[in-house]
Amino acid sequence: MKKLGILAALALFSQVAFGQLQLSFISIDQNAVSTVPRYALDFPFIKNLHKGGMHAGFSIRNQGIIYDEASSGDRIKFRAYSLSPEIKTRQKFGSVAVEIGAGMDWFFHYKQKRFVGGERSNKTTDFSEWIPNPGVSNVNRVNQFNPYARFAIGKNSGPGLYVEYYFLKDFLNADYSHTDASGMEVKPYGGFSTQRMNIGIWLAL
Repeated sequence: MKKLGILAALALFSQVAFGQLQLSFISIDQNAVSTVPRYALDFPFIKNLHKGGMHAGFSIRNQGIIYDEASSGDRIKFRAYSLSPEIKTRQKFGSVAVEIGAGMDWFFHYKQKRFVGGERSNKTTDFSEWIPNPGVSNVNRVNQFNPYARFAIGKNSGPGLYVEYYFLKDFLNADYSHTDASGMEVKPYGGFSTQRMNIGIWLAL
């Protein structure tokens, strides 16, 4: 109920909530793993600051990846909340609008969950933490800044289809390290390589 209350409050104060399908392609030590598509809501708070064909705004975003761990049969979910500024240009061709833009996810909270045997009833939360020390590469479990490119097409007043592609940075921070119970320094995400893209429907272009 608490989570539903938070989502309702965000939807009330944002201009429109929209959903997206999040796709990921993950390899660990150069071996591809089985991934699972993820669905999440975004809440744009300012989306209509514009001059001419240029538009700017920001949103609160829920981004993440899901994969099945072959060695244990467990399903692992990684999630991070972000504040995400975005800028884009819009061109109109009759009743059709095309947008090209870019944005940046600034992650501020991270959670990692494990579903033992892949069963939702066997959920454990491995980590839930605020992301500290911006720019310190070996502290954050995720790369705190994730840029993306965005393309959208649809009617002038919506709805429309958009695609976002992340580049330059992996979701997980390969340089993150901690000391395990035996006193050894480990890098749990050292072998991870992640490519991500989002596909969604925008209600009002």
